[in-house]
Amino acid sequence: AMCMEVSSIFLSTHLMFRQIDGKLCALLSDVAAAFFALTLLTIRILWFGFCVVDFIYHASLEPEIAQNVGVTKSVLAAA
Repeated sequence: AMCMEVSSIFLSTHLMFRQIDGKLCALLSDVAAAFFALTLLTIRILWFGFCVVDFIYHASLEPEIAQNVGVTKSVLAAA
């Protein structure tokens, strides 16, 4: 979940600087928007999508993984 917050920093920076007049703020807004697009594509879409597909693949091969995913079941199993 923390990896998904990486692009939020750039989105917040872009939204903040686009409301301020001036060439420097416009440049910072454009740079932050470019980094937001890059991190959104790589982290949120590609990498997170790969992790989801990888989990589904391994869960289909080993059915006991899907049974132990929930926090409540893990706590109950430990007790």
